[in-house]
Amino acid sequence: TDFRGRFEYSPKEAFLKMSLYRFARAAVNIYAKLFFRVEYHGRENEPQDKDKAIIVISNHSSFNDALFTANAVKRDLSFIIKSSLIKHPLLGKFLTACKTIPIDRGNSDMQAIRVACKSVAEGKSIGVYPQGTRIPGSPPKPEQAMAGIGLIASRSKASFLPVAICCGNNKKLKYRRISQ
Repeated sequence: TDFRGRFEYSPKEAFLKMSLYRFARAAVNIYAKLFFRVEYHGRENEPQDKDKAIIVISNHSSFNDALFTANAVKRDLSFIIKSSLIKHPLLGKFLTACKTIPIDRGNSDMQAIRVACKSVAEGKSIGVYPQGTRIPGSPPKPEQAMAGIGLIASRSKASFLPVAICCGNNKKLKYRRISQ
């Protein structure tokens, strides 16, 4: 899959995509508060320099994690997602508009790694789940991390912002707390 030029938009396209991202973020905020009682702790730990890109890394146990992680930080994020999500007719268009970076998890997708590194070099922050998949019910282990995150880290020299998504009493999606 060729991802070159994914972030090269005309000013009008860029405005529309940014507007969609911000609208989605506001909708997620309402969704999170109404249905999941999400609380954010440690938001003051996010680097204040908005011009400097960061790599947000988090555990991943639910389909909602990207929504809650994006809402936890003040800057816009481009998430690295599995490429099969882009193939879905409606969801794919939405995810493309939200500046995601599709990666083929089954192979060494160097093109996606290059796009992620280029994005960070251009000052765009990215969100990554180092294990590369959802791991419900248990905390991730360092040895489960995929090699691509190390490659992005070494090439981009960006700062990391760890985010932990915690469920109270292991009750699935009854209560979520996001810490940085």
